[in-house]
Amino acid sequence: MEPDFRILDHGTLAIRIRGLSEAQASLLHRIADPPGKSVQDPSSPPATRSGKASSAGESEVVVSGAPETIKHILSAAEKENRVPAALLKKIGTYLDNYQRTDYTITCKDRVLDLGSRTHIMGILNVTPDSFSDGGLFLDAERAIEHAREMAAHGADIIDIGGESTRPGSKPLTGEEEVRRIIPLIRRLSSELPLPISVDTYKAAVAKTALEEGASMINDISGLRFSPDMARVAADYGAAVVIMHIKGTPQDM
Repeated sequence: MEPDFRILDHGTLAIRIRGLSEAQASLLHRIADPPGKSVQDPSSPPATRSGKASSAGESEVVVSGAPETIKHILSAAEKENRVPAALLKKIGTYLDNYQRTDYTITCKDRVLDLGSRTHIMGILNVTPDSFSDGGLFLDAERAIEHAREMAAHGADIIDIGGESTRPGSKPLTGEEEVRRIIPLIRRLSSELPLPISVDTYKAAVAKTALEEGASMINDISGLRFSPDMARVAADYGAAVVIMHIKGTPQDM
């Protein structure tokens, strides 16, 4: 039973809920469109409902409208105590995130207000085989100078990667990755007034980088390749960039 969240246009949302029983679907229909009156705010776009039965006898419902309209429907459904509370809470979380305006992240002693403007991450790959800049910054001094240039041109974050993850790239040992990136992280974190991000999917590498001055983890696997990555991020209070990947660099 999962909600599927869509933005139809500015201020209007649609949430499709699959896996409902017929009774639960009927309840949501009745709440969203009660006989003789409307539950929605007069200033809100009208909520619309639709449902269908699957081959397994399950139903789906689509509720659309302004966030406050949908919250009103969720609140009424909660009082009926027939739709799972966990589902209603998840939908409520989606709505809260949609309405947020305080998108800030803390990187040690620096706070990035992502809601105020677009922020730029400068990429520094110290690899021989990255698809865009592989081999250009293997020399430590040249890599440092490139980071300085990106900062001078307005970068808000410097992201340092020691392993290429382009399609077809070969995995690197954690030891070699640390050898490539830690001297740069140590120097740049003390020299530049910017958060330093470590581009890695290995928890041990991330841990070492955070100890040496990084304050952000940029993980291509979305915290999936290394089972300890989420714990490392939490232990160090690191900001996290959760990326998405289909497969691995060897087979994606």
